[in-house]
Amino acid sequence: KITTKDTSAKTHWFETASEISAEPASEEGEEKSLRVKNTIYATNRTEDIVKGYDLKLKDNRFTPEVYALIDGGTLTKDEETGLYSYAAPVAGAPVRRTKFDLTIYMEEKEGEEVTGYTEITWPSCTGKPISPTFQDNEFFAPELNISSRAPAATSPMVISQVTALPET
Repeated sequence: KITTKDTSAKTHWFETASEISAEPASEEGEEKSLRVKNTIYATNRTEDIVKGYDLKLKDNRFTPEVYALIDGGTLTKDEETGLYSYAAPVAGAPVRRTKFDLTIYMEEKEGEEVTGYTEITWPSCTGKPISPTFQDNEFFAPELNISSRAPAATSPMVISQVTALPET
């Protein structure tokens, strides 16, 4: 689920990514010691601070709407066929990518029965340019990169248990 943060504040539902990894983006703290010869008398330490997350989504399908939101290009629909095409942003021109919140859902199971879902939300996301790879005799499975940087005094990731998926 992608909820845009622009003036149109719209939620988009996609059944798409097969794998997501989240790497914390942090500002590393420092450690300084008051040392005289072989003795440490005091230590000043600052902790690492998480600013947000760098997300990588592996997608097993080409979903033009997702490309347009993440990469910032143009989505076009052929009215006769109903098929979409996607054009990346114009080379050399500035790109204004739409900010969004990214929410994913994972099934929780007991045996074969779904008992609930884990919901994970990353706020204030911005897509990065798409860099697809193509390999002969392999399925097209692009990776989409997203940067999530939470506003001040906001959690950079929220994990919740829910009993059902929201209605779309």
